[in-house]
Order: sequence, then structure tokens, then C-alpha cells
Amino acid sequence: MDRLNSVMETSSESLLPEPPSNVSSPAENPALRRSYLENFRRICVDFYVNEDPVAGELMGLVEFANKTNGQVVLNWLATERLKTPRSVLEERLLEIGLQSGKMLYPEDWELYIKEKNQIRSTWHANNQLKTQQEFNELLLRTEPIALSMFERARELRRFLRTWTPVLGAAPFIKGLKRTLETQFGKAFLITWAFLDDSLTQAGPEFMRDSTRLLLSVLGFTQTADLENTERGEGNGVIRVWQANPNLGDIQLDRLLSMLPKERGLPGRMAGSIQIGSTRRAPDLVVKSTILKCLLRWPGRLILWLAQLVSDLQYAA
Repeated sequence: MDRLNSVMETSSESLLPEPPSNVSSPAENPALRRSYLENFRRICVDFYVNEDPVAGELMGLVEFANKTNGQVVLNWLATERLKTPRSVLEERLLEIGLQSGKMLYPEDWELYIKEKNQIRSTWHANNQLKTQQEFNELLLRTEPIALSMFERARELRRFLRTWTPVLGAAPFIKGLKRTLETQFGKAFLITWAFLDDSLTQAGPEFMRDSTRLLLSVLGFTQTADLENTERGEGNGVIRVWQANPNLGDIQLDRLLSMLPKERGLPGRMAGSIQIGSTRRAPDLVVKSTILKCLLRWPGRLILWLAQLVSDLQYAA
């Protein structure tokens, strides 16, 4: 917010060009022009900081106005999708230098767009920083939970029921599926590296639920890959997630059977997968071809029933 305030305090004089001496009124009133730009700046801040819907509609009308023959004319055909009455919008538009659907100072239109982009960029950077701090705190608070396979499967099913229909969750779910598939039958633990954005950009509820799924339910461990983060593009943190060393292949197969097919998940998976250097316990790895076949129907049902009996005994 401090950075946004500093943007607000930027002098309009450094942005506005000097009006030519031979231009008639209203271009001879630079103070009025600066006040219009200042009011538009406040509208942008009101939209990004306070999420004011009217401010958002005003900002959109200016941004998507038609600029032809030296004039900037609002596209009122788009007002059918606006919720604010046109009369209210026209009154507010006067405050930023638009009268009867036209910009009084069309030569300043690019300055308006520049102001909007600068405020949006500052807001986005502040928001990213705040979200990253909240995510780091969430990682510290979230601990693994001792769960039976029955409980683990129930939690995964609950997560998938909530988030599989959400488009923004698809890359994470697809990456999780491939990670568990790759881990099956491998003697070494798999690592899955992806940007924190994959967990944070779909909203606070998804950030909380996906972090809990990885750390508490599935027992992944995580470390920030600061070296690759510095070499990467953007401001996101790359984090390496290592699969649970206590999950055996029979349990992995049960979890995999619950995950949706990849063709039903749009887009690319989040991050990349590698075989790590940490060995799994030999008794957790299915090496026999016969046993692997048993994990296919109907042999899978027998193994699941055996696991269910074990889970019920554990719960008792």
C-alpha cells in the first residue's frame, strides 16, 4: 500500500506534456488536465486496492475507448454488460475529463493507460509479496499427520471432489498424478519441482487445501530451490517436493486409481519430475511382474480389501 501511495503522489507535471501556446480552451488549462489525470489515478487505486466495481467499469471504459482521428470516444455499446447505470457513469466520467462520451484531452489518453498499468503493476507486486509471505507461514504451520491408508484416500477424494472442476487446479492435479505414477515401481524417491505460483495463484482456499494435501495427507517434504529460482524467469519461488518414503506401491496404486484421467485435465502439468537420490525401503517397491499384474483388476480389488481390513484394524 505504501508503494501505491507513492505512485499516487507522483507529480502530474512530470507526466503531462506542455500544452502548445496556440491551442484554444480547454487545452490552455493544464491544472484542470492534471486534476483529471489525478482523479483517474485515484479510480485505478480504488479498483485494485478496494475492488470497487464502479471504478473497474470506469477504468475499462477508458482503456477500451476508440481512438480515431485524434479523438478518444467511449464505446457505449459495451454498457449492456455494465451493472452501473449510464447516468452514474457519465457523472463520474466528468471527473476524469470525459464529457458526452468524448475525452476532452485526447492527447492524454496514453498517459491514462500508463498510469493504470503502473498502478496495476505496483498492486500486483505488493499482492505477490503478501501472498508469498502467507504461503511461507502456511508451510511452517502445516505438519504431516499419521493417517491410515483409508483416511489418506478419503482426504484425497475430498480434495479431488472440490478442485477437479476448477480450471486453475488442473496443472497441479496433473502434476501430482504423474509424480505418483513415476514413483510407482521406482527404487528411488521422486522429486517434483514447480513454482509456488502453482499453489498460490488459484486463491487462498486452494493454496490451503493443496498444501495440506501434499504435506499432511500425502507426506511430501519440501525445500526451496533458491539457486534455480534466481536463474528462472519472474519472481516466483521454485520449490522441490519429495515423495513420501513411507508410501508403498500398493498404496500408490490405490491413490492413483482415484485421480482423474489426464485427458480430462486441460493444459500442461505444473513443474517437472526427476528421480532423486534417496532410496525407498525395498519392501515398499513392487518388483515382481506378477504382483504388478495383481494391481490390475480384478486382483486390485483383493489387495484393496486386504488394505481396508488393515485400515479398519488400525482405526480400532
